[in-house]
Amino acid sequence: MKLLNKTVRYYFLLSVILLLVAVPVFYFVLKRIVIANVDARLIATKTQLVPRLQVMEETPEGNNPLLNNDITLERAAPHSGRDSLYTSDVVDSSSRRRVTYRLLTSHLVINRETYRLQIKSSLANHEALITSIIILQVLLLSLLLAGLLLINRSGAPQGAGRDTAAAEIMRLAGLDNVLEGQQGYKPLSPEAIGALAPDLIIVTRESLQASGGLEGFARLPGIAATQAAAKQRIIVMDDLLILGLGPRLPQALIQLKQEAAHAMAR
Repeated sequence: MKLLNKTVRYYFLLSVILLLVAVPVFYFVLKRIVIANVDARLIATKTQLVPRLQVMEETPEGNNPLLNNDITLERAAPHSGRDSLYTSDVVDSSSRRRVTYRLLTSHLVINRETYRLQIKSSLANHEALITSIIILQVLLLSLLLAGLLLINRSGAPQGAGRDTAAAEIMRLAGLDNVLEGQQGYKPLSPEAIGALAPDLIIVTRESLQASGGLEGFARLPGIAATQAAAKQRIIVMDDLLILGLGPRLPQALIQLKQEAAHAMAR
């Protein structure tokens, strides 16, 4: 009766797969968004800069206050192509390290001369931010998955009260549910299990496996103190058979009646 039954384990496995797929996809999407924003700023800088360069009467590539390490201007052959935006690794002049830049290259005519204008913006800080976000996302999801496993290991047995499929199947099979006083599925403490003193216990196959098999289940706190465990009156049922009221209901009733009669004869 662990919380992490067969269905939840499938969800857990699916969550791990989605995590492995989502991380690179999320990184790619974030990077595209960052590059789009950087491109927009580069284009805005060029739009503001070109008119100011074209009205200059002196040689624009000289000691021009509009130019700096990130904005360069040099003479070029006549060019009729469109502006280009691309990513490139450039050696930083001060640190001598390779830095990833986003560059915009454009050609313009100043004083009847063709010039190549290049504007660049470093992606290093953006890459660090994206990496930090990805690491944080992985850590949060990993903590959630670890919490799910921890809950499974420390989860108390769940008992089926009234208004549940399991309780209805027991009623149809002619069995009295000692948990009729509670509604729905609720965790049971060892003291509560001992006080209920069930003559027999019905457990799902997946819950039994999660508890370490029949012997492990019979040694659980609370379960071990019952006559049902002492006389081995533990009925193991298929999860879907005992937890559903579908077309296999007649099969569930026949199996439960037969196994209950066999168990009570011990």
